Formats: sequence, structure tokens, C-alpha cells
Amino acid sequence: MESRLEARIGKLHFTGRYHKPPKKVSEDYVITDKVLGCGFNGAVKMATSKSSNSVGDKFAIKAFRISGISREQRRLLEQEVEIFLAADHPHITRLFHVYEGDGQLVMVMECM
Repeated sequence: MESRLEARIGKLHFTGRYHKPPKKVSEDYVITDKVLGCGFNGAVKMATSKSSNSVGDKFAIKAFRISGISREQRRLLEQEVEIFLAADHPHITRLFHVYEGDGQLVMVMECM
């Protein structure tokens, strides 16, 4: 069943920044043991980029467990992440990349 928003504006696609297996977060980022904070879904850790144009840049990594959630909950989560990827405002933390796999959704965000 299509949401009202999708019906009005269509489905957003960010495949360039929403990665599915076999692509892994560890291919692009080095996740450190430094904990930036803790939330309902666990620790937010610091990471650095492996990319040649941003090597050493710092990012915040947050993982959500997605194994065991319903198809509808997963669809809603993907939809929310796609909206977050599209957001570009100085008062909103930027979401750079999303990696799906191993029963979790890993978000690579601006390190504040």
C-alpha cells in the first residue's frame, strides 16, 4: 500500500548513498572504539573516512537492529532514512551514507 506522501511526490531514491550487501561500512570507514554517546539502540561511535578526498574526516556511526522487524516497519524505516538523506539544513545533522546488512542498518552521520 502506497503512502499518501509517495502518492503525491513519488518514491525517493538515494541508491548512491543507501548501500545494500555486499557493500559494507568497513569498506569506506574505520570505526573506532570511542563512544560519542548512547541511545535506545546502543552506542554512537566515532569513525574516520577511508576516502581519498576526505581521509581522516570524522563521522558518527549509529546502528539500528532491523532483524525481526515486520516488512511494514522496515518499509517505514527505509522511507524515513531516505527523507533524512534528502535533508540539507544547517540545523539538522547531515546523514552521509546508510549501509544495510547483517541484521542492522548503519547510519554514517556528521560528527557534531
